[in-house]
Amino acid sequence: MNELTRLSEVLTVMKIPHRLELPNKEIPFEQLFISLDRDEEKEDPDFLLHVCFLEERIQFFCNLPLTIPALKLLETHRLLALLNRPVPYGTFGLTEVRTRANFYFRYRLMTSNRKVSSPLILAILEAIPFFIHGISNKVYEFLNSNKSIETIVEEFEQDLTEVARKPFKNNCTDAIH
Repeated sequence: MNELTRLSEVLTVMKIPHRLELPNKEIPFEQLFISLDRDEEKEDPDFLLHVCFLEERIQFFCNLPLTIPALKLLETHRLLALLNRPVPYGTFGLTEVRTRANFYFRYRLMTSNRKVSSPLILAILEAIPFFIHGISNKVYEFLNSNKSIETIVEEFEQDLTEVARKPFKNNCTDAIH
């Protein structure tokens, strides 16, 4: 059994909404789509994490539901450079398209023969939604308020500090034992 199929089985046990797509004529590799939405009743998730293997790397990718207007592009690049600093897995970035930019998250992990430790992958999957939601909210707030980049970053760092003070319960890695 390959890694994404195994991961899909664990996500099923954990009742995390996801979809496994097997290789086909159009896409010759297996893909896993994991809903990161907090509203589990939503049929089409806003936050859909795409997981697949690219050669010897496993990639986690999520297009985020924000479009950055051209007038805010330079400032948003600066904001993301600062917000990316504490992110342990991956990076947030912008793909520029004409007069706007699309917002995304991406993380690529090197593997050995496509073998990945399930506890490691589950720990990554537990951290990614926290940062995706937190940073998306801060970018949205930046685009729709008069707050400075410094204020947004300071608030995000305070949010991280508050979370770090709470007792840790690892729901993902508990599910595989």
